[in-house]
Amino acid sequence: MDYRVRKTYEADRTAIVEEEQNGNEKARYGSYLVKTLSQKLTRDFGSGFSQRNIKYFRQFYLAFPELQIGHTVSA
Repeated sequence: MDYRVRKTYEADRTAIVEEEQNGNEKARYGSYLVKTLSQKLTRDFGSGFSQRNIKYFRQFYLAFPELQIGHTVSA
């Protein structure tokens, strides 16, 4: 996975919890939010933003909120 895609995922997982859910673990309108975000991100960035992936982004952020994704070393 290239750096640009990883940074996009990082921004999205943060936005889901911090902005869309106002920092709460769950949004009151959860399934609607996931569906809407999936459609918007797929439209804006292409594949990789299924409803299932959006849920995974959320779970990952809640487990590792301070994690910064950096460059990977490749040969």
